[in-house]
Amino acid sequence: MKDREELYSSLLDDLRARTGWEERQRIWYEMRHNGLRRKKKLPWQADLHYPLADSIIGKLKPFYYQQVFSNEVIATFIPVKPQNEGLTHAVSRFFDYQIKQNSNFETEILTTIDNMLMSGMNLLKISWDEDANGLRFDSVDPVYAIVPYYTRDIKSCDRLCHVIPMSLNQYKSNKLYNQDEEFIRRIKGRINEGTKFSAIEDTKLRREGITVGSEDNQIIVWEVYERTEDGKVFVHTFSPVAPNEDIRPTFELPYTHGQLPFVPFVMEIKDKGVYSSRGICEIVAPFEAYMCKLMNEKADAMTLYNRPLFRCEQDIPNTNNLKFGPATILPVGVQPVTMPQPPISFDQEMINQRMISEYLTSMPDFGLAQQGNTKNARTATEVSQIGALMGQSTDLRARIFRISLGYVFRQAYSVLCQFGKKNLSYSFQETFGEVPPEALEQAYAIHPSGSADGINKAVQYQKAFARLQGFANNPFVDQPALVRSVLEIDDPSLINKLLRDPNQKAMDQAEDQASENLIIESGFPAQVRPTDDHKAHLQVLLQRVQMLSQMGGGSPQSQQLYAQHLEAHLQALGQTDKNAERQIRAMLKQQAQAIQNQAQAQMQQGGVTTTQSVNTGEAV
Repeated sequence: MKDREELYSSLLDDLRARTGWEERQRIWYEMRHNGLRRKKKLPWQADLHYPLADSIIGKLKPFYYQQVFSNEVIATFIPVKPQNEGLTHAVSRFFDYQIKQNSNFETEILTTIDNMLMSGMNLLKISWDEDANGLRFDSVDPVYAIVPYYTRDIKSCDRLCHVIPMSLNQYKSNKLYNQDEEFIRRIKGRINEGTKFSAIEDTKLRREGITVGSEDNQIIVWEVYERTEDGKVFVHTFSPVAPNEDIRPTFELPYTHGQLPFVPFVMEIKDKGVYSSRGICEIVAPFEAYMCKLMNEKADAMTLYNRPLFRCEQDIPNTNNLKFGPATILPVGVQPVTMPQPPISFDQEMINQRMISEYLTSMPDFGLAQQGNTKNARTATEVSQIGALMGQSTDLRARIFRISLGYVFRQAYSVLCQFGKKNLSYSFQETFGEVPPEALEQAYAIHPSGSADGINKAVQYQKAFARLQGFANNPFVDQPALVRSVLEIDDPSLINKLLRDPNQKAMDQAEDQASENLIIESGFPAQVRPTDDHKAHLQVLLQRVQMLSQMGGGSPQSQQLYAQHLEAHLQALGQTDKNAERQIRAMLKQQAQAIQNQAQAQMQQGGVTTTQSVNTGEAV
């Protein structure tokens, strides 16, 4: 482990090595939020900005957000060793509850997605919040994460400095920090005593809030994670203003996963290196600049064309006497100047530039038929092929995002198992449950739920319904799981409300008929409902009638009510399954004929015995 002076010097070198990248990030931020403004313009000229990058980011954010939350649970758990399926479901639902209801993941992932799209990279920090007794996620702007310039993968980098700007009250509320008043006075605000930067570097880093606060009551805290040769991670907390004084004593990272608690999200994977990924702003910057120019030129042309000019063939003594307005008579020889048409169509040129930028960012363009200079609209096949190509590019972006999402879920689950076993209860779709402690001892392979192409609900509906129709009643396909796949796309909360396992449903229907048997035997008629499973009801009903016949048949009233209830179920069954009704009626007819034959045989057998006895008596 390096001493503090050597560590601080290494961090300053890391800052200097990324100067060019930081400057580009400043440009992209300005371009998105404040716009690309004209450097020189006359007072009457327009200064407009076309928000091309911001509009594309706005379209892509829901796509990435749906990759996380479009499924019933956010993560799929696959046990390494075979175990009861119910335990696996309990673990996945418990994790889903902890992420959605007991942490700030839903809001921080939005910030992560936004920064990733704008800057090309963002980091998500995973930690355990003792006060809230839950997971805590922090979206870290890449500008505030300092790593060595040679770093290729943040998960295995030698060191990482998390720059944390905080207010004076935030600093004092953390009781783990040094609360000495004199020390706080020296590290807060804009005073920058003892930093080792040139004047230009100092001004730049002051502005960005890297070394000193931009306000008088702001404190900059450097939280440095350093990996040692034996793989341990130590955390140093100090201020860049006073690097040799600890804000918090150095400690070893307590998480058992042994990784830095940061997961990078990148928009693309190209060159090796932590700063190689480009954001939307960098990709479309030249097109946005050109479209801003087109907007300004168009507005300038409208200003000139809507204020007509006149020329006069003779001298005008006093031009101040000339007035332009309704019913005004102009002097003799005054004629309007005809303005020429623009050399290009501004609107068409802007559409072309937008089309190119959306191709580069794999955004679907819904104006395919109107783009380009072709006179004829695109064919359906051409539009379909272009859409399929864009879909493949979008699918690739989703897979890159899901790689990082998987790392987040695995690291979060490890932290949850280490610190979150005090309360194992959870709620899931309007029901409460509790995960067994032994289920958390199992090792799991954890992956984000769903698939990379799960964002397009229209396509997913088509695929799901085609699958449902194609495999309906197929004995090799699990029918409840097939229906579940359709309901999950529509609304995951409907699964518990609508989906019922056939075996469980048959048991419920059997219990309903058993209750109806008691109602009938008490002398009241039981109602036959259209929603009844008539086969299940008839099976229980016939078993009860057979048992009663062996015991004497029951009361005449109950026999009549049983007959009526049986006939009602048979008629209702015949409306949906005529063959089943015929089979049951035939079976009942055979049973009745067999009982009648048995009764006749018993009567005949009884008559023969009597005759023999009489004859025997007479003989005697």
